Amino acid sequence: MIAMRKLSIPTIGANARFRQADWPILLYPKAYLLAHPSAKLVVEGGMLHLGYHWEMDRPRQSEFILRQGSSLRLTGTFKVYSGALISVNAGAQLSFGSG
Repeated sequence: MIAMRKLSIPTIGANARFRQADWPILLYPKAYLLAHPSAKLVVEGGMLHLGYHWEMDRPRQSEFILRQGSSLRLTGTFKVYSGALISVNAGAQLSFGSG
């Protein structure tokens, strides 16, 4: 389980910073991750691709928000496409498998 802090980092900086620590979330251009310090990330395998876009399409702003006491569980590799807004409410849990 990884405790997260509130962050919103430009894509290139985030990927370079977290890749070294085997960070399981890959941010694409215009993708933002905002996580409350009490939010949790449980990784049982796989990776989350946030802001992935179709070939020959331009990236659109994508946001993934983990609110106070929420958690995200990864059990496989999952792609969230460009333009998505996902918000996990306070105390809620979200699980991603493969897709």
